[in-house]
Amino acid sequence: MLLLRAKKLISRLLAGNSRCEVCGFGARNRRYVDEQRRWAKLAKQSAAAAHAFCGKHVPETGSLALDLTGDRDIEWSYVAARIGRFAGPGKTVLDFGAGSGVLSLAAGSTGARVLAIDLMPLQFPLSYSNIEFRKLDVMDLHEEDGLYDLIMNCSTIEHVGLAGRYGSTDRPDGDIEAMAKLRSLLAPNGHMVLVLPVGQDEAFRPFHRVYGPERLPRLLDGYRVRESSYLRKNARNEWVVCEKEEALSETGSARYYALGAMVLQAQGGE
Repeated sequence: MLLLRAKKLISRLLAGNSRCEVCGFGARNRRYVDEQRRWAKLAKQSAAAAHAFCGKHVPETGSLALDLTGDRDIEWSYVAARIGRFAGPGKTVLDFGAGSGVLSLAAGSTGARVLAIDLMPLQFPLSYSNIEFRKLDVMDLHEEDGLYDLIMNCSTIEHVGLAGRYGSTDRPDGDIEAMAKLRSLLAPNGHMVLVLPVGQDEAFRPFHRVYGPERLPRLLDGYRVRESSYLRKNARNEWVVCEKEEALSETGSARYYALGAMVLQAQGGE
């Protein structure tokens, strides 16, 4: 074991301290992921993130690279881990884009009053009497301002305003409008837990938007980021934590993007 560690250290030093994403040894080769999610020797866009490889593990140019395998595990676990901090008896929760209801049920189990909304029909049993489901657009949600202690916005906002999937209508800034609407619904000391695709700015109709240096600040206008985490795929197609700048430099597609996860409060909140 000590010999292996020594070999890796010497290898990294000889290669300029870059690590191969597969084995951890020194890496002299750089590869980039192009718009078709294939490995390329050269970056077509200057902001594209570089992946480092040793000679043994450098992928073949043109071979398929990354996909979204495991993204739901990352997204749901991030939100679920924070539900207990903001939900409980006497609290109100909005599950925006409830889908299969995993997060609605988790919040309902704390004793909080939960409203689950989605454009699609109900897909889960209302196992708790404190969970209500409504099939509607968030822009048609007529609740008093400042009502919700917690809003769960998990892999939903990127679909708003892109027609052709999940019953959404075509609105170029539908996502921006929805975030403003949700901000008005947050209690003064309320929190939103948000998980969304990040990378270089692009809309892959009808699937999703990817939020980058231009659109992400627009989406978060009026919010304060209390905590955040970013992840991208490594060469083994595994999700790994990375810096924000790395995540926002990833080249997205209909089949892949990096992930941003954060806890927000409305500006002016306590």
